[in-house]
Order: sequence, then structure tokens, then C-alpha cells
Amino acid sequence: MLATGEAFWAQDRPFYMERNGFPEETFFDVSYDPVRDESGRVGGVFCIVSETTGRVVGERRLKVLRDLGSVAAQAHSAAEAWALSAGALASAPLDLPFADAHLDDRTGWPIGLHDVAAPKHCMATAPGPWPEPAHSLMVLPLGERAGESGGKLALGVSSRLPFDDSYRGFF
Repeated sequence: MLATGEAFWAQDRPFYMERNGFPEETFFDVSYDPVRDESGRVGGVFCIVSETTGRVVGERRLKVLRDLGSVAAQAHSAAEAWALSAGALASAPLDLPFADAHLDDRTGWPIGLHDVAAPKHCMATAPGPWPEPAHSLMVLPLGERAGESGGKLALGVSSRLPFDDSYRGFF
């Protein structure tokens, strides 16, 4: 920009910055505009930055929920619901590094809450784009339908996003 004098603008540009104690996935709108001096040469740069992480991640999660909602009405059993939902869950590795459903009433989970790697028995596993594996998971009860036991659903938490109220609400 200093050499050419051309402005630069990017929307929802990904940045990975160290904050909250880990390299966090973030998004920003950025604008760099040349500031010319009295001779007409570029003497500086005016930079405007606006964080868009909440909107970008929210839209991404909303798409997953819409996809899940569209397949839910088609299911006639818990097993069929999981089979139809697995594709939507696997398509979201940035927010769901892995998903594992137990469709019976077992209560003993063989998955620890620390140093979690995607279990080999997962029905839908997305490796995720990050070099570090998911470090935690959330276990949710699955409702009962047509007399079938609901079971449990384990969802991996991204190692690059804070597990905040927004993330909990998504799960």
C-alpha cells in the first residue's frame, strides 16, 4: 500500500490471535486507506478494524441448526434421526470437532473431559482444521421418542473458540 497508494478492504477476514489463553479463531472487517502528505505521496495509512467474530460464528452455527431442523422431521426413529443428522454435524468441524451418539440408556461414558481426541467409534467424526484436538466435550441427553430410550450425545468443543454462553446455547 505504501508503494502503490491503493486502498485495501476485506470483510470477515480470519485472524488467529492469542487471547483468552489460547490461539482463538476471530474475524474482522479491515480497511487500509492511504494518507497522502503535501507532496501527494503516501505518508501514512489510515486503518479501520471492526470485529465480526460473533456474527460470523453465529451465522455458521445457525446454518448447522437449520440443516439439523430440516432432517429432523424426516426421521421415524432415534437411529434414523442420528443417521440423518450425522451429515449436518460432520459438516461443521470448526464448531463441532466430533459428535458421538449413544442411542440407548447407557450412563457410563468412556470419554474423559481432558485431552479428548475424536473417539474411533464416533458415528460422525470431523477431524477439524486445527493442529490441536478438541480438549473438552459436552454431553447432552437425547429425548425419548416412540417408546425408545433417548441416549446421550457427546459434542466436541473447538480448541480455538471460548466455551461461553453462546457456545452452550448452540449445543
